[in-house]
Amino acid sequence: DKNEGLSPQEKEICRLVSEGRSNKEIGHQLGLSPKTVGNNLTRIYQKTGTKNRMELRQYLRVQGGSEVQSVWQPPVS
Repeated sequence: DKNEGLSPQEKEICRLVSEGRSNKEIGHQLGLSPKTVGNNLTRIYQKTGTKNRMELRQYLRVQGGSEVQSVWQPPVS
């Protein structure tokens, strides 16, 4: 299973991408810059063998979502 290599933060980003969120929205929710979200997505694409958000969302649907449950909590400020 390719998802086993995803960090908790990457899994949370996947969950938010599957909800149709933008990098800016994801960054705001997780306390990250949109650029950091983009860098994480690049690693996620490599780990999942996908090339873009559309392919990633399709991949996540096929996987059933159980591997990308929300497990990462942003720091409380």
